[in-house]
Amino acid sequence: GILEDNTADNDLAGTLLSSSIAFNPPIGLAFLTTAYAMLFAAEESKLRFTPIGDPNSWPELYFLEFDLDITGIAAVSNGILVFTKYETHLVTGTGPNALSKQRFESIQVMGGAALWVSTDGICTSGGGPVMVVSKQTLGKYSVDATASAVFDESYYVLDSGGTVTQFDFAYGKVYKTQTPGVTSLAIANDVLYG
Repeated sequence: GILEDNTADNDLAGTLLSSSIAFNPPIGLAFLTTAYAMLFAAEESKLRFTPIGDPNSWPELYFLEFDLDITGIAAVSNGILVFTKYETHLVTGTGPNALSKQRFESIQVMGGAALWVSTDGICTSGGGPVMVVSKQTLGKYSVDATASAVFDESYYVLDSGGTVTQFDFAYGKVYKTQTPGVTSLAIANDVLYG
């Protein structure tokens, strides 16, 4: 015989099948990385990700948008590092609906090389191996950077305590620290402002 569906609409459970959000990966994904039992990948300026434990599903609304195209992704102990041409962000969270991004404030470019503060010190790379340039003068140097700037062959980094460290490349990689009571750094009209 023929089976009839006699279930009324208001008697239906109303749950969505997990397959209802299961989309194929977008074409052109780059930098595939695993973290939080999820897959992460870049699609131009979007950080795309999968549901937890479901690497074959790439829901259309599962992404974080960045200002520039993503140039790299790295899983670290406390989240995902997302690199763009001029910025690095840390993405943290507990799952696809609870991810947030935080921009690292220490990255600058000087003479074609990137400068930033890591947990080892002030680092630089022009595309080759990373060098910790402050190692001999500052030793192991790590700060909670809130702003940075490059001005007159010096790299300046402002930490959350209000201290500005100047690492001067013009005079043999010497450094100076001061606490000027500023909360940001900016350059305008060939002048460094705080």
